[in-house]
Amino acid sequence: MAIETIFVHESGESMANGILHVPASKQDPQGYGSALTYARRYSLMAACGIAPEDDDGNAASRKQEIKSTINESEMADYMAAMDECVTIEALQKAFTQAIAATDGDTAWQKVLIGKKDQLKKKLGGSK
Repeated sequence: MAIETIFVHESGESMANGILHVPASKQDPQGYGSALTYARRYSLMAACGIAPEDDDGNAASRKQEIKSTINESEMADYMAAMDECVTIEALQKAFTQAIAATDGDTAWQKVLIGKKDQLKKKLGGSK
């Protein structure tokens, strides 16, 4: 993929900034589209003298640490409700409600799964 950024003034003057070549990572429409997007961005930044932020392609692929937004007190209440269950059916219902409250937070989901497995053994159920 090759692109050239040219600034054109209403007076008719123009300023060309050279051609930037960006290889397509894949030889398909998505690969070419991605290369075109990067080429446009970097050509314009180079023409304007703008330094990029940490967007080297690897930053987007690194797993970002996400702080939990889950209320710990609320989760403690869900775990207490699980502790009070006397049947596996009741435990499954309490566990399902607790998992839904995690809103996809994998750290809390692991805690709840461990708690459920522990209580399930105690109630005589298999894993």
